[in-house]
Amino acid sequence: MRVTGSRWKIEEGDEQAKGEVGLDQYEVRTWHAWYRSITLALVAYAALVVMRAQARAHEKNRQGKDHVGEAAAQRISSESRNC
Repeated sequence: MRVTGSRWKIEEGDEQAKGEVGLDQYEVRTWHAWYRSITLALVAYAALVVMRAQARAHEKNRQGKDHVGEAAAQRISSESRNC
């Protein structure tokens, strides 16, 4: 079952790479040109995946800080009412 799940992720990544960086849009005549085209597309896709993960982590941290800020504001508000 674990292998099946990892295969699905690989196929999903392959489809995303085809759509986002043109992995399937090569028109080359030699093996070297094909190799360069595929390598460049995969490097571009890897950069997009990393940037997307960093953006998600940044957004998650920002939401967590907002939540902490709201809790602190509520605590300060309740403390000021108790004084």
